[in-house]
Amino acid sequence: MTDKHQAIDTHVCTVPEKASVDSCSNLTIVLDIDEVLAVPDRIRDDEEWEQIEQYAKALDIQYFECCEHTHFLLPGCIEFMRFLADLPGVTVHFLSSGRRIRNIEFVPKLLDLAWNDVKYNALREKVQIKYREDIEYTYRKDEYSPDIDHFYGN
Repeated sequence: MTDKHQAIDTHVCTVPEKASVDSCSNLTIVLDIDEVLAVPDRIRDDEEWEQIEQYAKALDIQYFECCEHTHFLLPGCIEFMRFLADLPGVTVHFLSSGRRIRNIEFVPKLLDLAWNDVKYNALREKVQIKYREDIEYTYRKDEYSPDIDHFYGN
């Protein structure tokens, strides 16, 4: 390997040992919804739902209804959202290939749980929500196009 290549490799692979809070100024975090922050239900019968609901309550997993589906927040989701909000200079946005109607309904419900304190009002005002229609191409859109009206999440 030439010196030129070594210099490039070293530069690309150099990562600060420890990021500081100061290095977060003007940082935009873009979060996906499905399987990152929440899992939409795939429950089809009442008996299965009762069992899942018991587990969710026993494990203190928060959930809410959104577009005719129950969305279970993944453990640590609320704490993670608060952690991000408490970093100075951080803005949080959401991008999901889910349908616009679902994302527009989901994000405010999540923020009501995570950022319910007035200290988060300024951050809430900066939030942007992007959805399937903002993505030029996704294989899911083409794969499910005949039933697209009934397809809310990933």
